Amino acid sequence: MNSLRQPGGALRWDELLSSEEIIEWMTSHRKPRRLWRRQGKSRPIVYRFIFPEFADENGSHTSCYVGEGGDFGRLSSHFSSTDSQEKRNRDGELILDKMWQVKGAVQNSRGELRLEILHIEGSIDLHGITLNQHSLDDLFARRLLENWAIFHAEYVEKLRPLNRGISQTGKDLRRLLLKSQRNRASLGSYVDPQQEIDKMRGESL
Repeated sequence: MNSLRQPGGALRWDELLSSEEIIEWMTSHRKPRRLWRRQGKSRPIVYRFIFPEFADENGSHTSCYVGEGGDFGRLSSHFSSTDSQEKRNRDGELILDKMWQVKGAVQNSRGELRLEILHIEGSIDLHGITLNQHSLDDLFARRLLENWAIFHAEYVEKLRPLNRGISQTGKDLRRLLLKSQRNRASLGSYVDPQQEIDKMRGESL
């Protein structure tokens, strides 16, 4: 599924595991064989869960969660076993604190969810920042894409992200874009977002 297409490339969400593999992971708490086979080729990822549609007093909604990690191991925390003392409601669903909201959503889905990872075909441009598949090796690039995916899910795909808020990278990008727009309007000058991101990267080391 393509979420963003440009002349030079596209951002594409691909299914990582089948529903059968997800259910098996949830019940056995053991990483699927397909991921073990790919472990030698494991790479940094931007991923998302899309949960089953649910209805409440405000209508029908489809929730999602977007995350990033240095490798596939980041996903294990969402599928690890829960404390046997956790409270459950009358339907057997986990009742977890807010910090465990995503894990609870994964467990309560009973495997009826989609797990996708983001691929970059060719190269894409996000407001002057050029990214390709190798850009995922950079933590700043992953967080930029993670925040883009949260915004895109909410405002374009009309999903309901469970993410608690954008990361500092997303806030920095928003600040840079506003700064660039103000400078263009007042002076006709341009602030290169890529150069500014590089400056912030250097300051953080």
